[in-house]
Formats: sequence, structure tokens, C-alpha cells
Amino acid sequence: MPAFRLRLGHRIAAVHGIEALLQGIDDQCLRADMLTLRRHEKDFMLRRDARYGDQFKAAAAQFAATLAHADAPAAVEEEVSQKLASYQRDFLAWTETAQAFASSQKAASEAFSAIEPQIDALNRGVTRIRSDAAGASDAVRAATRLQIEKIARNVQHAAAGTTRAADVNRGAAETGAASTHVLASARSLSSDSNHLKVEVDRFVASIKA
Repeated sequence: MPAFRLRLGHRIAAVHGIEALLQGIDDQCLRADMLTLRRHEKDFMLRRDARYGDQFKAAAAQFAATLAHADAPAAVEEEVSQKLASYQRDFLAWTETAQAFASSQKAASEAFSAIEPQIDALNRGVTRIRSDAAGASDAVRAATRLQIEKIARNVQHAAAGTTRAADVNRGAAETGAASTHVLASARSLSSDSNHLKVEVDRFVASIKA
């Protein structure tokens, strides 16, 4: 970036130097050629079209030819020629940089477009996993409710003398173990899905950047 700014500064200085020197030369053709150069420069800056760089080169050659036949002191002609060379060199270097940057942007955009369907599919998969995790939590609650109802029936039977207290205790233990296992699985699935969602979002953000 510092080199780019330095080149831009040199180009502006060269342009202003040429325009100042032309004030001392009574040649309308030179002024017209200079205006043509500036127009091609601005056209490229607005449209980033390589043809304006080629037109700039042709206009610079025309300016040099007109300058060679102008009624100007040799020292002034030499100074204008040097500034013209600097102006042309820095501007064309800038056009190459701008075109390279535009090409890299286009390549990045095409690459993202190519993988965008896969990213969308991955996001849908993450959403499905998160939904499954929520469903697993619902399953924990349903299973726990069923086991509580079973324990209640065993307690009622025990009170009626048809079920031993040991059976009630065993049922309660089984219920606790089953609920703990299902709940742990649901929590693990939810945690994994959240982590996957964060990773997907980070990956997409890195591509867009």
C-alpha cells in the first residue's frame, strides 16, 4: 500500500508538472492531447476496462509526436518528455495492479459460488442435528414420565401386597439409570451440534472475508 500511494503521488505530480509546462507553450494540439490522456485515465478508473489502458498508451504516443513538432525550447521539451514518461509508467503500473485485484476478487467470488451449495447443505445438516438434540430432550422427559408412572404402579401394588419393596427399588434404579443415559446423550448431541454450528459460521465468514 505505501508503494501504491507513492506511485499515485508521483503520477499526480507528473500530471501537474506537464500541465504547468504547457502553459508556456502556445500549442493547442498539445493541450488537446493532454486532455485526451486524462480522459482515458479517468475512464479506466471508473470502468476498470483494459481497453482504456491501451487507448492511454496510444494517446501518450500521440502526445509525444505532437511535442516533437511543437515550438518549444529544447529544455522544456525534454522536461515535458520526462514527466510524460513518469506519468505513463506510473499510470500503467496502477492499471496492472487494479486489474490483478479485480481478477482475484472475481476468482474468490466464483470459488465461493461453487461451494455455496455445499455450505447450504452443511447448514441444513447442522439445523437437523440441533432439531434431533431438542427431540432427544423431549424423549428424556417422556421416558422419565413413563418410568415415574411405572414406579407409582409398583408402589400401589406394594401397598396392596402384590409387589415386593425390592422390586420397587429396582424399578426406581432402572428408571434413574435410563433417564441419566438418555439425558447425557441428549446433552452431548446438543453440545456437538452447537459446536458444529459455530465452526460452520466461522468457516463461511472466513470465505466471505
